[in-house]
Amino acid sequence: MRKSLKADPFVVEANSTLSTERTRLYLAAWNGDWNSIEGMLRIQRCIGIKGETTLHIAAAAKQEEFVIKLLKWMRDKNLMTAENVSLTARNEIGATALHFAAAVGNVEIARAMLLWDTNGDLPNIATTGENPMKPILMAASSGHNKMVGLLYGTSH
Repeated sequence: MRKSLKADPFVVEANSTLSTERTRLYLAAWNGDWNSIEGMLRIQRCIGIKGETTLHIAAAAKQEEFVIKLLKWMRDKNLMTAENVSLTARNEIGATALHFAAAVGNVEIARAMLLWDTNGDLPNIATTGENPMKPILMAASSGHNKMVGLLYGTSH
């Protein structure tokens, strides 16, 4: 059973309004608590110090229901392709939320993201740096065979 996240080392300056909202989003995404943020105007946005979005955090925490609700919220707000908050939003090393889902082996989250990926780019985005990785390589290097099977048909 996963412990609730109480303190967040990735969110800075907890005393500012912006940071308080980011902390609230981070904790909601990590714990899968959609009700605590429902009605917020900007749910999908950068909330981590390395550029992670709400979707990145929910994928890393394996919060399937939260991810589905967030994807629907993004669709309803027409944010699937908006810069820096889209499904293909990257953190500082170029990782998307699909990279995070691949790293933890959550096939259901990855399947949902691929379903909402209208242009098919998501599985082909590689991280940046010396050793770029696509989500399929991240899944393979983490030993997540089911994830590799899912991503194999979508990567080029």
